[in-house]
Amino acid sequence: MHTQIDPESDKVYPQKRRVTVEILTKDGKAYSQRRDGFKGEPEWPLGRKAIAAKFMSLASGTIGEERAQKVVDFISRLEEKQSIQELGSLLSGKKPSR
Repeated sequence: MHTQIDPESDKVYPQKRRVTVEILTKDGKAYSQRRDGFKGEPEWPLGRKAIAAKFMSLASGTIGEERAQKVVDFISRLEEKQSIQELGSLLSGKKPSR
């Protein structure tokens, strides 16, 4: 694998976040694709369901699926909460102090 800065992509930064991927196979075939913008960036924001799914996929292996789902549920009702202490406890695994 080899990476390098593409001068054409560098010229349009920061107005566009561009990436070009080129794959050269052992038999000499070349494949290339360029992309401007990615899901999750300001120009292409993720919806709440996609953000929750991404969080679950990343956090479940660390804090467990049950706690990760509790975090998602807590955040979905954040406006109703008086304190975020419970959120810290869910993320750290420590019981909230009373």
